[in-house]
Amino acid sequence: MRERFFLMVVCLVSFPSILCATEVTFRLENQNNELIPESYFDVVTTGKNSIPQNGTATLAPGVHTIVIRPGINKSFFGTLQRQESVTIGGFSQALTFKWKTAPLTVIVNDQSGKPIGGSLFRVGTYRPGFIRDYATVDAGKLIQLPVTEDSDFAPMSGTSASGYELKLLPGINGHQGFLERFEPAVELTIGGLTQTFTWKTALVQVTLTDDKNATIPGSLIRIGVWRPGVLPRDFATIDTGKAITLPVTEDPGTPPITGISATGYEVKLLPGINGHQGFLERLEPVAELTASGITWTRQWRTAPLTVSLIDQTGAAIPASLIRIGVWRPGVLPRDFATIDAGKSITLPVTEDPGAAPITGISATGYEVKLLPGINGHQNLIDRLEAVQELTTTGIDRTYVWQVARGTLHVVDSAEKEVAGASFSITPPLNELKTGTFVTLPINDKALYPTIGGPFAAGYPIAIRVATGGALQPAAKFVLQFGKTFAPLYAPIASAQYGVRFDLQRKLDVDGDGFPNCVDCNDFDPKIHPRALELPGDTVDEDCDAELSCSPTATYRNHEAYIACVTTVVDALFRSGRITETEKTTLMERAK
Repeated sequence: MRERFFLMVVCLVSFPSILCATEVTFRLENQNNELIPESYFDVVTTGKNSIPQNGTATLAPGVHTIVIRPGINKSFFGTLQRQESVTIGGFSQALTFKWKTAPLTVIVNDQSGKPIGGSLFRVGTYRPGFIRDYATVDAGKLIQLPVTEDSDFAPMSGTSASGYELKLLPGINGHQGFLERFEPAVELTIGGLTQTFTWKTALVQVTLTDDKNATIPGSLIRIGVWRPGVLPRDFATIDTGKAITLPVTEDPGTPPITGISATGYEVKLLPGINGHQGFLERLEPVAELTASGITWTRQWRTAPLTVSLIDQTGAAIPASLIRIGVWRPGVLPRDFATIDAGKSITLPVTEDPGAAPITGISATGYEVKLLPGINGHQNLIDRLEAVQELTTTGIDRTYVWQVARGTLHVVDSAEKEVAGASFSITPPLNELKTGTFVTLPINDKALYPTIGGPFAAGYPIAIRVATGGALQPAAKFVLQFGKTFAPLYAPIASAQYGVRFDLQRKLDVDGDGFPNCVDCNDFDPKIHPRALELPGDTVDEDCDAELSCSPTATYRNHEAYIACVTTVVDALFRSGRITETEKTTLMERAK
């Protein structure tokens, strides 16, 4: 310091006619003596530019022109500036300049004066060839910015000297950035500015119906953006027929609306699948929302899906169920519906050439599981079938599940039946006496690779070898189609006991005089090769693999189906094969 002082004295005393350079520090503060970050200074007289806040420059004594460029929202854009002349002496000095700041608040309301939740406003400059965002602020919040007009100082220049330009971004059910509107520049003075703008809103209501104009229960409507090249965004998901209020995308009374959704909202239809959603969807054309709102009714066709389950003789397997859902790898399993085999359920179609493309997890079709009845019980064994594409003509499928019929015997190690013994296929089948006739679906994975359920790995058998004794677990056995079933043993009371399955040969279980080799349902005495085939049902009473006036067949109309039944019923009555009462019953059933 002493050396520097000595040199300065030498400069002033020995060379008074020479201008000695000095170090100058630059600062820019607001009216509260707070530094304005990211501000810069240019010295016009020397060409020294972009001196940062608290930066220094070496200047010769004398008058210098300084360009002051304040930071805007802690960033430097160079779009505001003013000039000041300063006199630099012969010693180091700090130059502190002032630039007032003021609060700017922008409010975005709907036409009723209510704030639109989730709205933003942007401050910047958006003129052609020069676009800068200074700040993005929640609507209703304030931001402190350098003023653009101040009579206490020299005139301001720069891109934003005529005021800050504003961009409004209304909240779309809490989402922003998809609609925007430019507003005229606003001059910010020391008094600050609170500006309120109106963005109209309107109702959007979409109802999804089937081809009979009935609302599809459980359907949803999704509004958002899903166009190519744009990050997908769901603005809202609402129940069919419900309304939601959204900012309009077109308003002739305001500056032009821009943004991704300025051409309208995109709408997705998600029909309820027996109360489940999100597995089928269809994108509709963009909907321009004006102040009058949108009220749409859109149609999604439905069709019947019927699945029957029969054994190898063509007889229905009693108490069987059909499950429809999604069970593919990588997708969370979902059961849409469980219905009795042979019954029909109406579902949204998965293919409709007359509509926009259908997408979603189930767009390739519905997955079907077969659950054959086991002595009146279900959910013990199942089999997944190929995906079924549901078109407007519907689905009527019949699947075969091989069953084994025979008697189960409790035997000792010599394969001798144990008198008084009993067994149970557990859980939950009832306890039965040894030698009881049973019908069991084949659970052979080689025959049915997609088999599943508790009994897929084998039928669990518990046996009771003596009255009063306990049921003891024996073993699991797999019914392999066309093979002999050897006894399976387990130690019970220090001896070996097991079960033997004897396949039925030519038994007549229902006692109708026809053995199972020719009786297509050996559990119903009214069904056999010489039974009377009745019209209008799905039962093959005479075992000829044909139905008389099947209700699942295709007819020109319902009247044609009734005419078919009437013709057959009249012929049976005239021949004396049915009574007047039976004739009336058949006709009533057909109606």
